[in-house]
Amino acid sequence: MTFTPTSFSTGYKVVCADPRAWVVVRVPLKSGESGGTSGRCGAGVGGHHDRLSAPTKWLKGRQTIQVWVFPADAPVVRVAEELGRCLPFPKGATCDERAAGVSLPRPDVLERLSAEVGEQPGEWAVGIYDRPTTVDRGHQPS
Repeated sequence: MTFTPTSFSTGYKVVCADPRAWVVVRVPLKSGESGGTSGRCGAGVGGHHDRLSAPTKWLKGRQTIQVWVFPADAPVVRVAEELGRCLPFPKGATCDERAAGVSLPRPDVLERLSAEVGEQPGEWAVGIYDRPTTVDRGHQPS
């Protein structure tokens, strides 16, 4: 999804028809790299930038948020284990859904899972929330 932010207070939220669907969101970070978050859609996958976390060029043009939505039964645990990306906590615990889900934003995990699952129908949406470019503090709605 590409958009033009109007402020540093830009938020996003992903909603899905199936709340058990897996969601991965990758956003640009202040460091210049991209980072991500993941989880089950019903758990409220979203996030935001503020003045301290937004990349330097955040307000200089169009920005992109990448979103992947996988079916609820996608083999997340198996793929994370096969790639050695599952990091269970505490150390020594088994690779479970929570531990494997943390590895989803990693490019190799996304690539493998996407290849295995392929494109499938599904209903989901992304909302981008931002402040107006200017706020007129002298006018109050009547």
